[in-house]
Amino acid sequence: MGRKKLGLTGSSYNFKIVVIPVGSSPIVFSFTGGYHTQLDEYELGKATRHKYNDGSKRKKVHYIEKEWVLDYSNLLPTEEGVLLGKIQNHEIDLAEIYLMPHDDVDISYKVLIIEDKRKLSHYQNEYSTSRGYIIAFENADPILRYNKLDPGNKVYFTADEMDFV
Repeated sequence: MGRKKLGLTGSSYNFKIVVIPVGSSPIVFSFTGGYHTQLDEYELGKATRHKYNDGSKRKKVHYIEKEWVLDYSNLLPTEEGVLLGKIQNHEIDLAEIYLMPHDDVDISYKVLIIEDKRKLSHYQNEYSTSRGYIIAFENADPILRYNKLDPGNKVYFTADEMDFV
């Protein structure tokens, strides 16, 4: 049995959003990779570049911006739409929001929801009435280092946590 190939920032479609309301206990919202496409992750290093008269160049990286896009273009199940609405309302109430992009890597980021025009197409079936919905998040705190890990090095405590692939 060969070793499973895993992404540097995680490979699981499952992710969590943790909301910490003002003066209250954390609330965990779990999303399993059923209806949405993967949680796409983008990163952009912000840097100052200098080009000198002799042709040499130098660069100073100041921080990294990250953005995550959750795409329900095909189908937005009512249950997950309700969860997203609760998270958006918690943000309006000034709660802190943390995103754990993959449940196979112990990394979380404090995030903000990117305000944008969102499309909600109607699609009537037994599971949902909407599709075409996309929501995005961006890091709230500065990220000063790239964070690439090998999820294959995760320590498992029970056989149920192991991935037998």
